[in-house]
Amino acid sequence: MIVFEDYQDRYQNIALSRSEAGVLTMRLHTNGGKHIFSLLAHDEIADCLLHVSRDWYNKVVILTGTDDAFIDEFMTDQPDAPDFKDTSQYSPTFKDGWSKILPEGRYMQQNHLDVQVPMIAAVNGPASWHAELAVLCDIVLCSEDTYFQDLPHVPSGMVPGDGVHIIWPELLGVNRGRYFLLTGQKIYAQEALQLGIVSEVMPRDQLEHRANEIAAGLAERDHIFLRHTRSVLVQKLRKQMADLLPLGLHAEYASAMADTALPRPEGVQWDD
Repeated sequence: MIVFEDYQDRYQNIALSRSEAGVLTMRLHTNGGKHIFSLLAHDEIADCLLHVSRDWYNKVVILTGTDDAFIDEFMTDQPDAPDFKDTSQYSPTFKDGWSKILPEGRYMQQNHLDVQVPMIAAVNGPASWHAELAVLCDIVLCSEDTYFQDLPHVPSGMVPGDGVHIIWPELLGVNRGRYFLLTGQKIYAQEALQLGIVSEVMPRDQLEHRANEIAAGLAERDHIFLRHTRSVLVQKLRKQMADLLPLGLHAEYASAMADTALPRPEGVQWDD
C-alpha cells in the first residue's frame, strides 16, 4: 500500500503536505516560485496523481499553484508560442519523445479522475496551460485575476486532444466549448463564475483559507462516504475519457508530425 512518505518528496515541481485531518495539498511550483510547465512537470503531475489516488489516508485533495498564476507559461525560450514540433526538445528523437508524452497525457487525465476523494482546485491566477487540471476538480475556486484559456493546442498549432476536447464542451456546452478551443479565448473569473466553470471568486489572499475551510468540512465526513461520492460524481467523465481520450492524443501526435522535418534514414529516398 502506498503511504504519504513514499511520495512526499518525490517531485521537483510539486510540493506536498497533509493535515492531520487527511487534507492533502498539492502545490505546483518551479524552484519554489510560480509554476512553469515543462515536459518534466507533465510526467511528474501524472505520477503524483497516481500516488495520491492510491494513498488510503487522503480524505480531501487541494490542487493549487504558487504566487500569481496557476499555470500560464511553458518552459521554452518563446513562452507565448512554444513549438511542440521542434525536434530538439525531445530525447533521444522526436518519435521517442512523443511516444513518452502520449501515455503521460492519458495517465494525467485518468489518474486525476482516479483520485478517490473530493478534489478542490484553488486557482491562484491565470490558467492557460492544462487548465483542465483545475476544472476536473469537484469544487473550483479562483482568484479575481484568474482567466482560463487553452493555449498549448490550437494557438500553438496542435489538435486540442489532451482531454480538453472532452472537458471544455462538457462544461461550456458543445458550441461554446468548440469556440473556446478554436479561438484561444480567455474566460475571466467573473464570466467563469457565470458560466459555472468555477463556484466562487475571491481575492487571492483569501483563496487558501477558503479552500482549507471547505476541505476541513468535507474531511469531517466518513472516509468511505467520501470515496463513493467522488466515484459517483466523476463516473461520466471517466467513461468519456476512456472512449475519447486516445483518439484526441493520437490526433495531437499526428498534428505534431504534420510540419516536422523528420530525419531521413541514410540511403532511403522519399519515393522508395
